[in-house]
Amino acid sequence: MSAAATTPAQNRTFSPLGGLIGFALGWVIFSLVLFGFRAWAGGVSLDDGFAALVGISGISGYSWASLIGGLLGAFGGFVGFDVFRKAGFPRALLGAAVGYALVAALVMFLRDVIIGWEPYSAGVVYVAGTLGSYFGVIWGIGGWTSWWDYSSGKPTPEHEDHSGHGAVNGWKSYFTFNTDHKVIGVQYLVLTFLFMLIAGAMAELIRAELANPGIQFFADGTGYNRVVSLHGIMMLLLFIIPVFAGLANFVLPIMIGAPDMAFPKLNALSFWTLFVGGFVFLSAIPLGAFQAGWTNYAPLSISGNTGSVNLGQLAFVLGVQIAGTSSIMTAINFIVTIVAMRAPGMTMWRMPLLVWANFT
Repeated sequence: MSAAATTPAQNRTFSPLGGLIGFALGWVIFSLVLFGFRAWAGGVSLDDGFAALVGISGISGYSWASLIGGLLGAFGGFVGFDVFRKAGFPRALLGAAVGYALVAALVMFLRDVIIGWEPYSAGVVYVAGTLGSYFGVIWGIGGWTSWWDYSSGKPTPEHEDHSGHGAVNGWKSYFTFNTDHKVIGVQYLVLTFLFMLIAGAMAELIRAELANPGIQFFADGTGYNRVVSLHGIMMLLLFIIPVFAGLANFVLPIMIGAPDMAFPKLNALSFWTLFVGGFVFLSAIPLGAFQAGWTNYAPLSISGNTGSVNLGQLAFVLGVQIAGTSSIMTAINFIVTIVAMRAPGMTMWRMPLLVWANFT
């Protein structure tokens, strides 16, 4: 039997059993996440007894959300968790946990032994640990490989010819640390629209709450303020701004005749940085999110703090910094690509308007 004849069977990763397991895991995870969100918004409490148990199980009136989670999990299991394993997602989760623990322990050691302060401070440990998790996730997904060779000008696999503009390994390429500008463009667009759906669901909850006088879905105004604040910042920093980066990543090199972006690896790093930043924003839900609107201005941002650190506020600050870092990486790439990598004859005054829009 020829090698060509055996390749499809060897590459097939479909697993019905994996689909069933994925459905169960997706149902449970989405049920827990939804219950946590409702508890955070003030709509349900663990003290509610049987009602809380029904909510956690996902068989309440919100079972449609658990069903969506189950279907997503079934898809992931059916096509094969091996795809996600090869992409580095399990290692990324491990890197996030190990990075958090190591950096948090280092900070507490420095505070105790070197400076002589109380070793544990919730806000300091959370900030340092979250940054450690960021580096761990990027390591797990393969983002830190060959950086020394890359920075010193040595040839690396990332400098392979990208003139084909596309996903070499099909849809599996979109789950990896890929340096092709078209793949990154699609990754940006899918991720930003996913965040838009999450923030949009919050917008629907806001509209439903305002449909009638009084309180419909929240225990008090605190939960409503949290949803409004998180909705606003997610729509701005996780959708409106980066969605244009996704579009430009896809078409800009083609429009100016460049083989790829000027810094392909930095381009991929900017996407995965946004990925981490989005989940930092979402971590504000279990931590007690900020309530001062998407601008989070003082004095509202510091009201109610009685000497203790509000971790939800820190999640906002860290999310802004990480998502902002992603935008800066993308901006550097666009500027250098447009200035230095235009095809012969593509003068500044011949560039399409979309290129000019990203340049300015």
